[in-house]
Amino acid sequence: MKLAKARLENREKKSQYVEFQFNPDTIAFTKSAKWREQRTQAGENGPVQQFEGTDAITLSLDLLLDDAEEGTSRVPDAVNLLASWTNPTEASKKDKAPEAPELVFSWGQFKIGQTGDFSCHLMSVNVNFTMFRPNGVPVRAKVKVELKSTKKIAWRQNPTSGGLRPQRRHVLQRGDRLGVIANREYGDAGYWRQIADFNGLQDPFNLPIGRQILLPALDEMPRI
Repeated sequence: MKLAKARLENREKKSQYVEFQFNPDTIAFTKSAKWREQRTQAGENGPVQQFEGTDAITLSLDLLLDDAEEGTSRVPDAVNLLASWTNPTEASKKDKAPEAPELVFSWGQFKIGQTGDFSCHLMSVNVNFTMFRPNGVPVRAKVKVELKSTKKIAWRQNPTSGGLRPQRRHVLQRGDRLGVIANREYGDAGYWRQIADFNGLQDPFNLPIGRQILLPALDEMPRI
């Protein structure tokens, strides 16, 4: 079996990439939820926690760049390319809101969520040069990068249905919003329209308190 190499590349300019000479020993990712406290008037049981969504996934990994035995000079080029990905793109410099290049991290069958390609921005790069040629050219470097996802990542909870939470039920409560419910269930607040249509809610901004609604699998969602 051919060894799959981890790779980080520019989505728009695929000729710009860093292929890892040595695949990562460890990969760490962080996925956190956002909550807002709603204080009750009585305050006897403390504030109510209102779920508001999730933050973008952060991926951290270490890689080793090494030219010591090969006589090449890939280490400086790879480090300079990584550093350049923290800068705004040339096209966006003309705009009022500059944007960093979108990258893709991939490694064989490695997946986060249901996707094999991790679309991201490079948030930080930390480099320690550990070996040099007599002329000062670095030939070995330990690099730590932090990547933040740029797209929603679906998490399958029922492996047989293909949906996230098929036929899950929710009883509407005071203060509920379909956008918040959609973000919690599907990772995308935009599905509030499909929830309203699926349950025949005539006025999604005036929800009937106490009514039970169904939250279908994604493939059962009505097309809008």
